[in-house]
Amino acid sequence: DIQGGQAGDVTWGIISGYPNPGDLVFRQGGIDMKAMVIKKDTGNVGIGTTNPSGKLHVGSALDSQIFVGTSNPDSGWGSAAIQLGARAAFSTLTSGQPSAIISTNYRNSNVDPGSSQYIETARASRIMMMSHAGEDTAIIFSVAPAGTAGTAITWTDVMAIKDSGNVGIGITNPASFAKLDVAGEVKFGSTGLAC
Repeated sequence: DIQGGQAGDVTWGIISGYPNPGDLVFRQGGIDMKAMVIKKDTGNVGIGTTNPSGKLHVGSALDSQIFVGTSNPDSGWGSAAIQLGARAAFSTLTSGQPSAIISTNYRNSNVDPGSSQYIETARASRIMMMSHAGEDTAIIFSVAPAGTAGTAITWTDVMAIKDSGNVGIGITNPASFAKLDVAGEVKFGSTGLAC
């Protein structure tokens, strides 16, 4: 075991064989304040959890977040999230909001969780997967013009796929009798036929 710290400082340690024989634990403070564990029997790594259920398991609470390839992580995600670089993210959101979002240059506001904001001064896009009780199950594709970092985003929903399989382009609530419902003109082939 290796442990260190000065009087009044938080003690860190590396302990082998705890909580199970062969496990390797990096800890902070008391014996149960585990920062990271490597399980001998599975090779699984846990950060913020001592019982990792996969090769990498980060945290055990809903608000666990992972930041990859960014020196400026965005703290605006209110729930589980993976941020890749400065602008791309995958997140799960809380009740009453979409179940999951894949996005570029978008985050929820810390002040107003329902408010979308630009991360950087650029365009934004998102794919929302909706599956909350009392809501239609759908996948909605949205875009936004270039905006200024930290300002509110006004989204334009450009396509929706409903749980019926019906697709709306330019409309998020396609007609129940149509597999494809388009708001606007449609071009077929290279001859320019439009209707």
